[in-house]
Amino acid sequence: MKVEKKQDRPSAKIEIIRRNLRKILKKREEFLLRRFLSRLHPGEIADAIEDFSVDEMVEILMALEDPKKMAKVLTYMNEDVAADIVEKLPGDIVKKIFTYLPSDEIIFIMDEIEEPGEKEEIEDIVDELPQEKKRKITSLRLFPEDSAGRLMVPTFYSVHPEEKIGDVLKEIKGLEDVETLPYVYVVDSENRLLGVASIKQLVSSDPDQPVGEIMNTQLITVDPYMDQEEVARLFARYNLVQLPVVDNSGRILGIITIDDVVDVIREEAEEDLLKMAGAGESLIESLDVRKNVARRLPWLFGSWVGGIVEIEVLHYYEPTISKLAILASFMPIILGMGGNIGQQSAAIVIAGLASGRVKLKDSFELLKKQVITGFVLGAIYGILVGLIAAFRSTQIPVFTLVVVLSMTAEMTIASFVGTFLPLFFAFIKVDPAVATGPFISTTMDIIGIFTYFTTSIFLLKGYLA
Repeated sequence: MKVEKKQDRPSAKIEIIRRNLRKILKKREEFLLRRFLSRLHPGEIADAIEDFSVDEMVEILMALEDPKKMAKVLTYMNEDVAADIVEKLPGDIVKKIFTYLPSDEIIFIMDEIEEPGEKEEIEDIVDELPQEKKRKITSLRLFPEDSAGRLMVPTFYSVHPEEKIGDVLKEIKGLEDVETLPYVYVVDSENRLLGVASIKQLVSSDPDQPVGEIMNTQLITVDPYMDQEEVARLFARYNLVQLPVVDNSGRILGIITIDDVVDVIREEAEEDLLKMAGAGESLIESLDVRKNVARRLPWLFGSWVGGIVEIEVLHYYEPTISKLAILASFMPIILGMGGNIGQQSAAIVIAGLASGRVKLKDSFELLKKQVITGFVLGAIYGILVGLIAAFRSTQIPVFTLVVVLSMTAEMTIASFVGTFLPLFFAFIKVDPAVATGPFISTTMDIIGIFTYFTTSIFLLKGYLA
């Protein structure tokens, strides 16, 4: 579910509301609860109860009594929390709430419900909704998750090019739902999009002039199957407030508004951070332990496999370590610096790919710059760590060279790997965020161990004999 844009509210006020609600719930004062809630904005209620139990949130929502206000509160909540609440509400109440809840919001809730029984119950409730509402939900569900089709609002204000501006303005004044304003979409008899006119243009034009004479025909549109991240990039690139969604024939299907795109940016950033940490794709604050385990298990399995490989590599070099124990002392810093610069390089590339500033056609140039950067930084830190090695191993002077070369090689290779992996994943149409976190750290640890000990064996032959 796309969270509506919140008003700026002092956190201190929310904390006071939260404390008062807890006291009222504890005393079981139903009348006082209804009276207290009646004075609050739906967004304030959502913020105040975000850390309450599901049963407490259900009790508070039921106390609102007005299904329209209940629906408004749900739009301010995270999709998984809203789904948990809907699962606990009586079916007749859910039906009333769904009557006021936007179609796209209902779909987001349905997507979050996983239990077959609950899912079937929600499907039955949707089947009982008014035909027009049910039609909108059905049409939106035809499109893939995270697509422009799922983001769009299927309700918008459209006019024909021959309509007089004065008549259009009179009609606009009588509208109840103005979410899709400040733009009017001009269409032909087959609903093909011809142009767009802003309210500002309409108000400043001659009332007797046809809309078609002032409309802007240089349109930016999107296909309903376009990925939502691409949609967000278009909004950012062209400073858009709204974006029409059209089919292959040019017929307008709906519009995407800036508030939905802001939510996309937040959600995608959240998802990328979780992937980079190897923690899955979505926040798990509202999930039970079983679901937590199920979601995180596959992501940790990759790290586990990498760890086993590291054990085997280190086991192979055990005879070398046993002959020259000082080798083990400098291994953590060399591996750590390689992992850090690899993560930095990956983060730079992922951020660039997400914003559109990094293109796949520029891969070679980017790789070259990152490798040179890694080499320079590796040489600098290699010399610094080499000075410590010289102090620690006065009887083995050549060990300083081993440390300097290993650090330089490790950070250079790590820069290459950290840059290459996200680009490669993007090329094969896989989210590049999976190329970071534990994945790249484990990869660099294995490469670092091999580089360090290969250099050591080659330069310290006399001391290892």
